[in-house]
Formats: sequence, C-alpha cells, structure tokens
Amino acid sequence: MDNNDYQGHLGDLLVEAEQGVLKAVLAPLFGLHLVWIGYNALLPALEASLVQHKLVLGDLVNPHLKATKLVTHPECLGLQPDSVDVVILAHALEVSKMPHQVLREAYRILRPEGQLILTGFNPISALGALNFFRVSKHKKKFFTAARIIDWCQLFDLELNNKAYFFYRPPFQHEKLMQKMQKLENNMPEFLAGLGSGYCLHFTKRVVKLTPIRPNFRLAQKEIWGAETVQNNIINKKI
Repeated sequence: MDNNDYQGHLGDLLVEAEQGVLKAVLAPLFGLHLVWIGYNALLPALEASLVQHKLVLGDLVNPHLKATKLVTHPECLGLQPDSVDVVILAHALEVSKMPHQVLREAYRILRPEGQLILTGFNPISALGALNFFRVSKHKKKFFTAARIIDWCQLFDLELNNKAYFFYRPPFQHEKLMQKMQKLENNMPEFLAGLGSGYCLHFTKRVVKLTPIRPNFRLAQKEIWGAETVQNNIINKKI
C-alpha cells in the first residue's frame, strides 16, 4: 500500500493519532488469526493485539513485529472462508478500484462473530477538503463513515463502535500544531464527525437456524378436529 499520505510532520501526527485509536480497539480482542490489509505505516498498532497469528498483506515495515507476510490481493484473498478472527482494513477501500469486493472478501474470510476494524480518511473534514484534488489525481477516493456503515449492513456486519480522530487543521508547522492540540482535546461532542479520520468496529453476525421438531400430538388434534367438522357437516346434510 502507498504511505504517501503519512509524510512530514502532519503525517507523523496522523500516524500517532490513528495508532492510538487502533490500539484501543485491538487490545480487548483475541483469537487465533488476524489479517491486516492497508497502510503498513500503521503496523506498530498490532503490538496491542493478543491474537496469536498475524498475517500482513505487503511488506513488513517493522522487522521486530511478529507477523507473517501475506502474498495475495485484497480483492481475492487466498484464505479459507470463516477462518479469521480479526480483519483490519486500514484505508484499504480508498486505494482499491473495487472497494465493494475488498469488503466482500473481508466478510468471507471472517468467522461468525469475527471482528472487522476499518479506518478511513473523512472527506467531511479540513484534511478531506485539502486533499480533494490530490486524491482525485491519484485515483483515490474518500468515503464517509455513514456510507461505509451502509455497505457493511448489507453484509450483516453489526456496528459496535465509531470513533473519529485528529481534529487539528492539516498544517506542517510543528509549534502551531502543538498549540492546536488543546483545541482538539476540548472538541465539542456535536463536532465529533469533523475528525480527519474515523475507525469503525464491526462484528460479523450470522443467524443460526434452529431445527423445530414436529409436534405429533398437535398434528393429530388438528387432523381429528378437521375430521370431526367434516363429519358434523355430513350428518347435518343427512
């Protein structure tokens, strides 16, 4: 994946903020297998995960991270269905020509009650407005959190939590950004949706069909009742 969006001092601040959100979501999750698809600049967030086996699509930027490199395509993952406990899509939909297919593959490999964590840049933010023309030039597209939630609901993915991060203006000036941090820490709740990025946490819900045993006594009563009604009608006619 391309990490150009995380260059410079602004990029460092974005990485720090997003890693903090990811660590908070990953810390309580556990399981056997985790698959990471997206910006590998955020991979240090996996240090907070308790999942035993971690698979990372692309190059490992941190040699000390205990993970296995996964050689495949996000639109066609070479993994068994219902085999993964946690799937992380870190801006993976933004750089894909087929974002619906990426989401479909993530749903396919997730086991029932598996966890999907999805991050993206918010187009309804100062960063989204600043990057509008650059994103169009590089054939990338930002999606709102509401739109992603609508897509996931079609796959029976239940939203557990939605969190926005990084409310400061997208400036590269270090001292100015430090002063702006106080503003970010005191952001009013009604402006929460204006964060530069968002993190969505879903659970794969699968409805289990419970077989119902036939009630033979009830069936006999219904048959007997039908015969009784029919006999009464015949007797009346006679």
